[in-house]
Amino acid sequence: MFKMKFSIITVTKNSGQTIKDCVDSVKIQSHLNVEHLIKDAVSSDNTCKTAYDINHEVSIISIPDGGIYDAKNQGFKSSTGDIVAFLNSDDKYINSHVLTKIATIFESTSCDFVYGDILMVDKLGRVVRDWRPGANLSKSLKAGQIPHPSLF
Repeated sequence: MFKMKFSIITVTKNSGQTIKDCVDSVKIQSHLNVEHLIKDAVSSDNTCKTAYDINHEVSIISIPDGGIYDAKNQGFKSSTGDIVAFLNSDDKYINSHVLTKIATIFESTSCDFVYGDILMVDKLGRVVRDWRPGANLSKSLKAGQIPHPSLF
């Protein structure tokens, strides 16, 4: 079986208060071939140090950018994975098997992308929205979008 490599790109700027759970959720993934790129817009807080302290294997690109989409493009250009995903600095994967499940779907089908459900929670951890795009993608796109943290 082909062991796909994931590139998880996290765009940050002064995300020291939220980056811990994000980096930790990528670090604990059971899928072992994962590169986590932190594209930082030259934060003035402890964002980069916190990310590195949690995972010494995280790649940090700390250079100026022209905004979030420029930062995402910079991260994408630096990625080396077969599968690319964006995970916001205040987001996290729900458990340690997310990437393994995603890899299994890619390896067992001929799909070009995989997407899933997300839970939006408040600062107290309470679910404020359970977003489920469902299997009918054209209907989901007419009603809104696929949240990028759930798109691979």
